[in-house]
Amino acid sequence: MIYVVNKKSQNHYAEQVLKIIGAESKKNGSWESGTAAVKEWLTGKVGVPAQEFSPADGSGMSRDNRASASAFVHLLRYMWKSPWREEFVSSLPYSGDHDSKFGNRLKQAPFARQVYAKTGYIAGVIGLSGYVHAQSGRVYAFSFLFNHYRVGVYAVYRLQDEMLKEIIKNG
Repeated sequence: MIYVVNKKSQNHYAEQVLKIIGAESKKNGSWESGTAAVKEWLTGKVGVPAQEFSPADGSGMSRDNRASASAFVHLLRYMWKSPWREEFVSSLPYSGDHDSKFGNRLKQAPFARQVYAKTGYIAGVIGLSGYVHAQSGRVYAFSFLFNHYRVGVYAVYRLQDEMLKEIIKNG
């Protein structure tokens, strides 16, 4: 299911996963119980400062969810060190992945398959968070969040891609 949620951006599935988490951990399959359980895990286990995020539902990008880029990087670093790293990273769309919304970006060598990241978009907000593999062999966790931008959506995508290219070439 995480494959579909991440690769295909299926918010309906993400909402159901959140409610299942609430049902399993709080004996109540609601958004409130699910978000409470997620918040406890993120602060207690992952170490994300509580003031850096405020989940309201299971969708990544929504008008009521709040998270800082730092909160995403905390989570990404935790998952990189976890026993679930391989499954988690393989669930993310990668640059040049023809089967995802991220697939038309960075699809030429040497950039193809060097970025594994989840996209996010709602009017006025664009996000991209994940891992970038530099030519040096280093792997970096990153999160690019753009709010209230004054250029078009595709200009923001191009800027994100240029930043990633620099990390790949020089990181």
